[in-house]
Amino acid sequence: MVWLVLNWKLQIYRRPASNEKIHIVTWSAGAEKVCSYRDYKLYDENKELIAIATSKWALFNLKDETLSRITPEILEAYQTTDEHVFSEKIAKLREPDSPCLGTYDYAIMRRDIDTNNHVHNSNYLEIANELLPEDIYENTEFENVEIMYKHQAVYGDKTKSFYYNVDNAHYVVIKSEDLSKIHCIVKFS
Repeated sequence: MVWLVLNWKLQIYRRPASNEKIHIVTWSAGAEKVCSYRDYKLYDENKELIAIATSKWALFNLKDETLSRITPEILEAYQTTDEHVFSEKIAKLREPDSPCLGTYDYAIMRRDIDTNNHVHNSNYLEIANELLPEDIYENTEFENVEIMYKHQAVYGDKTKSFYYNVDNAHYVVIKSEDLSKIHCIVKFS
């Protein structure tokens, strides 16, 4: 059994300086049948809140390749609370229906792979950053980042990413080369 991250959301109030020490507080923030939530607060050295985040996880049986029900015993082991950093749950991200403003082809490399033999969740963010327009990437400090993972990508997969700008939010949708699967949707705002 392993925990797989399904999506996460981050809101940044202030970016820490290089080498600045930060303190992270995290806790299990509730569960539903096969999904569990984990929330985070990040503080600077002066105990000022600099960011909050939430994440949604699924318990996955590697042998059967199926999601597993989260039992009361599992919840008890994680000392679950009902405290949440956001008032609303993580929303599902949808592929925008507006015109695509750019594409990026990428073949998954060994360096992208995690211990579960698929692309590490943070590497999808790196792929998405490659597609952002240069002026946006260089001149924008996003305060909000959301990622939703749909279908795992593995070593050797070829991907095609699509960039959209909708109401001042920047979306990157990472798909399989044949466009049959969405691997991930990233939203920067």
